Formats: sequence, structure tokens, C-alpha cells
Amino acid sequence: MSSELKDAVQAIANHPQVAAVTSAATMTTSMATIMGSLQGILAVVASIVGIILSAVLCRTHWRKGVLIDLEIAQLKKEIGK
Repeated sequence: MSSELKDAVQAIANHPQVAAVTSAATMTTSMATIMGSLQGILAVVASIVGIILSAVLCRTHWRKGVLIDLEIAQLKKEIGK
């Protein structure tokens, strides 16, 4: 994956509105599947898409947290010297 494409995907994944829409869509399709409104292949596809989008958002925010922790550690190290 090119660097520009990766940066664009990261920018989209970090947007709070994308996270809100993804979680709402995942909840809606899950509830519709549980209530029996969605059946067959549509329910499976909706569930898989929701799982993939949620995993991407979780990974992105986890990575962002790790980077922040590394920056804090670096700053503490610089201040300590």
C-alpha cells in the first residue's frame, strides 16, 4: 500500500464521525439480524462488514494510543536529562 493511500485511510479512520457512523451501522445491522429482519446472505455480509470496520477503527485508535504513550515516554526522558 502506498504511503499516500495509507495516510488517507488513516485520516478517514481517525475521524470521530466515521467512528460514530460505523458503530451505529454495526449496531443497527446486528439488531436487525437478531430480530430477524435481515436474513440470509444480507445478514452475513452486514455482519462481516461491521466486524471489519470495527476492527479497523480499534486498530487505528490502539495504534494512536501507543504512539501517544511513546511520545510521553520520550518527553519524560528528555525532561529527565
